[in-house]
Amino acid sequence: MKRYQIFWAVRYKGGKHHGDLKSFGGVTPNGEIWNLSLDQAIEKIQNDNWNFFIVENQLEIPVRLASLYDSELYLTSTGKGYIYNLLDELPEYSFLQAI
Repeated sequence: MKRYQIFWAVRYKGGKHHGDLKSFGGVTPNGEIWNLSLDQAIEKIQNDNWNFFIVENQLEIPVRLASLYDSELYLTSTGKGYIYNLLDELPEYSFLQAI
């Protein structure tokens, strides 16, 4: 199983999803840049292909699948002492808007 640290996010601009995460990405240990849509990331987690994490205060915070009332799946990352989704705090990289 591959493990990847998430470094940045791309968010929707405008419309009903304005500000919501569209995709996120990072850099592999080999220096390769990767970027996945949320649907792609959910699929990779469901198939046990990839694990994702965020580093916050030098701690690895895992990214997990969640659902609200057994409906659509979404990704969440909350750590010890955090009550909000840390994915919402990721910096935005505008050069990835076209991806």
